[in-house]
Amino acid sequence: MEIEIKKVGNWCKEKVLGSGGFGIVDLWTNEEENTSIALKILRIQGSGDKIKSLCVERWAKEVEIMQRLSHPNVVKTLVLPSELLCLSPEYPILCMEYCEKGDLRKVLNDPENCSGLPEVIVRKVLKNIKDAVEYLHNANITHRDLKPENIVMKENENKEVIFKLIDLGYAKELGQNSLCSSFVGTLQYVAPELFTQSYTSSVDYWSLGLVCHEIITGSRPFLPNMAPYSWMPLVQQKDPDDICIYQNEDESIEYCKSLTTENHISQTLRCELEDWLKQALEWNGKRRGRDYKNHLIIFSQLDFILNKKIMTVFSSVTLEVLSYEVDASTAVSTLKEWIKRDIKMPVDEQLLLLPTGEKVPDDSLASKFWDQSDQVAMIYMFHTNGLQLPYYEVKIPPLVRDMMDSPRTPHKYYFLRKMWASAVFFIQREVYICQAFMEAYAVKLLSVILSNQQLISLEQCVNNELQQLIAYMKFYSESLDYDAKCWESVQVKNPGVCGPNDWRKEEDQCKKDLSQLKQVGERLGYRIATVGSKLSKIQTFTDSFQNPLDRLKKLLEMAYTVFKNLQRRPKELRNSKAESVDLSMLKIINKSITERDTFYNDQALSYHLEDVKKFADENLSIFSPLNTLKQHINRVKCQLRKSQLKRQKNIWQMMVDLKQNMPEKPSNSPLPKQVNGYNFNGTNPPAPRNETALSRSKSFHDYYRRYHSSLYLYKQGLYNDCSFLNSSSSSNNQCHHL
Repeated sequence: MEIEIKKVGNWCKEKVLGSGGFGIVDLWTNEEENTSIALKILRIQGSGDKIKSLCVERWAKEVEIMQRLSHPNVVKTLVLPSELLCLSPEYPILCMEYCEKGDLRKVLNDPENCSGLPEVIVRKVLKNIKDAVEYLHNANITHRDLKPENIVMKENENKEVIFKLIDLGYAKELGQNSLCSSFVGTLQYVAPELFTQSYTSSVDYWSLGLVCHEIITGSRPFLPNMAPYSWMPLVQQKDPDDICIYQNEDESIEYCKSLTTENHISQTLRCELEDWLKQALEWNGKRRGRDYKNHLIIFSQLDFILNKKIMTVFSSVTLEVLSYEVDASTAVSTLKEWIKRDIKMPVDEQLLLLPTGEKVPDDSLASKFWDQSDQVAMIYMFHTNGLQLPYYEVKIPPLVRDMMDSPRTPHKYYFLRKMWASAVFFIQREVYICQAFMEAYAVKLLSVILSNQQLISLEQCVNNELQQLIAYMKFYSESLDYDAKCWESVQVKNPGVCGPNDWRKEEDQCKKDLSQLKQVGERLGYRIATVGSKLSKIQTFTDSFQNPLDRLKKLLEMAYTVFKNLQRRPKELRNSKAESVDLSMLKIINKSITERDTFYNDQALSYHLEDVKKFADENLSIFSPLNTLKQHINRVKCQLRKSQLKRQKNIWQMMVDLKQNMPEKPSNSPLPKQVNGYNFNGTNPPAPRNETALSRSKSFHDYYRRYHSSLYLYKQGLYNDCSFLNSSSSSNNQCHHL
């Protein structure tokens, strides 16, 4: 009897990971380095020398093939630690990386995946395994045992799960045009020609098609309840376009050209993969995976499908996820037309929002918003009137309806499993739709909050403009007071020139306008603050709506448990109808429908959604007057500028009149040192020739000083005008004009 070795140096045997055709795989961990490896060791089954020789030869071939392969989706071989050579001194040991996430079969056996995997995982599996098989075929290697048990998962350094092919025990160096006649592989996944004739590498296309169907729907496509010798003749009779065959409870056979709708992938991807499956599941191995010109397209076509960008849109009106293929030229306006075609909603009544709450612009490209990481939807569609609790008639699958109509009818295991899988999918879909609606609500609330934040930003901008206007008004009034005082002291009498009275009228009008603008700004600011305060309160109220959804989720967990118990039924009891009827799943279905109705008839939620709509409408109603307020502020600013310029022109006109009435022409200097004998440097002037000349000289001196002061104030006004125009991004032409 062989003694089992469990520890060698720092290496400890943790557990058995699995077994292949003629080997067993163990997990070994280095306690000092905390690293793990998978070791596959030859275990010969059978007693004859011929069998032993065949096993050794096949084992050596597997080791040789594995050691020369290098691909991210094929399990990697490692250098065997020298101290572990003692585990199998006679035969080579295959040392491989440890894929800690288990195999795909484990994932498919989870009750939550009884109707298939989520689309993001389906895409990942198909991409990774397609790449692995294509790599093997390019190296003239045919796997011949492709199945979920031989697809394992490993997490990379980026925490991303990668799917890898393992177990090349049945692999053979076989080109696309080479023939082989040895029978190997797992019966449920082998291609039909393996039973009857020689074959080529196209046998892997068949297996890949079976795996594809199973990860999408949760079951194999061709009579999964039958043994291969029973279903092969029936599959041979299928049309080339048939991709699945089912046996009904009355034992009638049903051929289908499409995938069941009870799955978790988008309709657009489902239609694409249906066409691909027709190529992969072609009965004739020579035509399988090829087009009508006999060109191999099995890999390129799948690549083409998986590289397509499929945009998902959740309609909050009809409570369904719509899907559309988009490319670099697809406009959002086109996307809206497609939505109109599918749910009969006019384009002008559609509001598209991103998960962030931002509005999707009509003039942008749809591909810009494609993001595969969003689990619910990439875009949310609302009616422009707001979000409301829709009338949503429950859609009960036919098998679930049969179970509800005839609750005490016994069924065979296969059909009961099919009915219960349909029931689990039904509850999953109701939970998903409720969650998607709550996500849509959160998106809508985010959009209202963003709108309020935009209003606050706009209000701050308008308030800054208003403060600038107030400061400008203050400067304008102070400069006007000074000009008026100087004007009155000069006692200019020119009916053709506007004076302080005219200036005051314009000032009074601007002050009146400013006062009104301040009042409007205060009212709008109060409205914005009120909406913001109410939005803060409404966000804390949303938790109460989770109660029906949480109860629905608990019922889904109960359905998983019931389905798991059914999976554990002993195989010997599966071929006959159960003596007693298990009503546990039916009870869960009935409770789920009740909770679902409670959710969509929640009056508190309905009132809450109405409040959100009111806040959204209030935000929209503020934008227009706030922008109008900004326009009026700019209008008053312009009026002040015009009044300032007008007043300065009046002053200049007054100076022209003074110059014309001067007794003598002053020098070109801005401030002459002496006019008619009068010194401007502070010294005493010479004695005047007569009193009249002195009086006229002093009068001109006063005029000129006031003129100089006015000129200084004008320059200051000019400087401030130019600075103000520059700060408000006005054109340089205005500054040059001033």
